[in-house]
Amino acid sequence: AAAWDTTWDAYPRYSEYVAKMQYWATTYPSLCTLQSIGTTALGRTLYVLKISDNASTDETEPEFFYTSSMHGDEITGYPPMLHFIDYLLTNYGSLSEITNLVNGTELYINPLANPDGSYKTISNDIYNPGGATNTPTRANSLGVDLNRNYADAIGGLHDDGFAYQLETVAFMNFQATRNFVLAANYHGGTEVINFPLDTSNTPGTG
Repeated sequence: AAAWDTTWDAYPRYSEYVAKMQYWATTYPSLCTLQSIGTTALGRTLYVLKISDNASTDETEPEFFYTSSMHGDEITGYPPMLHFIDYLLTNYGSLSEITNLVNGTELYINPLANPDGSYKTISNDIYNPGGATNTPTRANSLGVDLNRNYADAIGGLHDDGFAYQLETVAFMNFQATRNFVLAANYHGGTEVINFPLDTSNTPGTG
């Protein structure tokens, strides 16, 4: 599959996304490393690309985490995360702001948190090719909304009534190995900023 070097105005095929993530890790080995944090029910890989000036080692630097599209049909952040990676890597060493950012932080970027929801079936490589079978969905391939599948400070460990999904476990295990000081989770549709423990409408309880 092509590495999707020029078609930035279209959603990539899943195979192009994988090739691009691998391309960055191969092309910029001193600046980034590619990690698989888990696999979906349909066998797709959950990727996290780490960008830092010494990417292969853990340094005493602030750790930032960016992830997008845990709802498979909310892909507003998916291509911008790819652009962000490309911008950081191609401008390192030439733009002082980017160079300082990469030198002083460890950036972890997951552009696509729910590939089975976005690409729907195991044989589907194209985002939204039409037809009910391959129409992207909010949930994962097992019909579970991943955004509701985490432990909730008010609702309990399984507030949604479902077992933790493979994607959920992968992200929980991954974050447990890091010390993130800032994180962003990109959705689509409405401009909303959520804060930790904000699942209650009662002041003082969340």
